[in-house]
Amino acid sequence: MAITFDIDRQRSLTVFRLEGEVAFEAFTEAIDRYRQAGPTRLELYDCLAFSGPAFSLGQLNQLVAATLHHGPPRPSGSRTALVVSDPLSFGASRQYQSLANLSDLPWETGVFDTIAEARRWLGLED
Repeated sequence: MAITFDIDRQRSLTVFRLEGEVAFEAFTEAIDRYRQAGPTRLELYDCLAFSGPAFSLGQLNQLVAATLHHGPPRPSGSRTALVVSDPLSFGASRQYQSLANLSDLPWETGVFDTIAEARRWLGLED
């Protein structure tokens, strides 16, 4: 159905929300809009309402490659938190995390099953 994002420049935080089925093309278009707006140090992907099929390994590879070669760089010390609830999405998110680590993306990626855990890891305990 939809992917939306809100940017909080004061906290250097972008919160993405995926709801319903989100096609890979719609996801990459949203990421392109985000890059054009200027990336933040912290990203939180709320995928708790995502119900579509998990992205394929090939699509995850495309996402990592595009992240490495396009758009403005993120600030140093950047972190990306993915929050998922179902086992299939958790597995796909862990695949992305592994690919990101192998590709030497210049930020950390974490996978969580609650927003509270992700916020703590991002340093947003408030």
